[in-house]
Amino acid sequence: DSTSNEWYITGVQLEAGTTASDFEFLPHDVNLQRCQRYFQTYTQPPLRGAINGASSLGRAAMVLPVPMRSAPTASSGALPVFDGSSVSTVSSIGVSYNTIHKVEFDMTLATSVMVVGRAGIVYQGGNETLTLSAEL
Repeated sequence: DSTSNEWYITGVQLEAGTTASDFEFLPHDVNLQRCQRYFQTYTQPPLRGAINGASSLGRAAMVLPVPMRSAPTASSGALPVFDGSSVSTVSSIGVSYNTIHKVEFDMTLATSVMVVGRAGIVYQGGNETLTLSAEL
């Protein structure tokens, strides 16, 4: 009786044609994997790489838990990076070498405090995220 009323419906399955099939109930993990083919977001991405300059992480990579629909595009917040003694943050993702199975990035860091030749890890620092999208 007004435009602010809400109603909810669940358990509906749309069918092509005039014959109904059995309702398909999928486990939560299967639905999650289907969604991850199109979009993944990380607040603590398992990215590991090597410092190749005072203001660059060089190449950082990770294997994806679920193959994506296509090679994803990536965007990042100011993810923190640690090289064993210094901390910086990712200011941008440069060249990406992504496939449906893994992501690899050249990353620029916000400050020039890193030691060349050291390993660099991206770790949890707050609400910053790395997002991967292979949406249609």
